[in-house]
Formats: sequence, structure tokens, C-alpha cells
Amino acid sequence: METSCARAIKSMSAYDPYFEFDDLEVEATEVFQEFYCNFLAGNVPYLEKVSGGPALAICKTEIKRR
Repeated sequence: METSCARAIKSMSAYDPYFEFDDLEVEATEVFQEFYCNFLAGNVPYLEKVSGGPALAICKTEIKRR
């Protein structure tokens, strides 16, 4: 049985023949670090620009709780 991650990688490879999973991993790490640093700093305006819905609500609640 194919996982959702495997399906996503296959789909991305069909869309972009130059897609490399290792590059995606590096980019995702950079994006996560930027997001997490801003979360820890309590930078709500940044979080509002890059997220929304339940994820943003949880982040705001956690920042307020701290």
C-alpha cells in the first residue's frame, strides 16, 4: 500500500521532472526553522502572514499562554 507521502512525491515528480526529495527536505527544514524561531519570539504578525486556520489559532494560544 502506497503512503500519502509516496503519492505526494510521485505527484510532484510528475509535475516537475527536476524535483529532488533531498532538496525539498533542505528547504522544508529552512522554512520550519524560520517559522519556529518566529513562534518562539512571539512574532504574531509573521505567523499571521504564513499560516492560518487552526494552526494559527493554536500558535496564538500557545504564545499567549507563555
